[in-house]
Amino acid sequence: MCDHGLLLGWGTPSFQELLVILVIVVILFGAKRLPEFARALGQSLSEFRKARDEFEREFHKKSASEESASRLCSQPPVDQDRDIPDLLPQRPLEVASVPSPAESSLSPSPPKEKKVLGD
Repeated sequence: MCDHGLLLGWGTPSFQELLVILVIVVILFGAKRLPEFARALGQSLSEFRKARDEFEREFHKKSASEESASRLCSQPPVDQDRDIPDLLPQRPLEVASVPSPAESSLSPSPPKEKKVLGD
């Protein structure tokens, strides 16, 4: 049994397999188009890595938020009477008495006289 990797199986291709693939590509497409294919392959791999990194970042971000949410749910509930200080006074509120419209006169009061200086 061979200990080098398999091309279409599990593992990485050996040097001889990569050389055969390169020769086949040069024969099929020509040496002039080889840099163009290499550039396109490099750009594709770069885009793939960016997408993979973004996916991993979103995955870790989501798992961290779910972890913090589960931590919050596992904490005991807050006892509001014990943990929150009472900021309002305990005495009853006093309401100023306002006369009802029936008690007050409906007619307007006469205007007060103004004193004019010089008289």
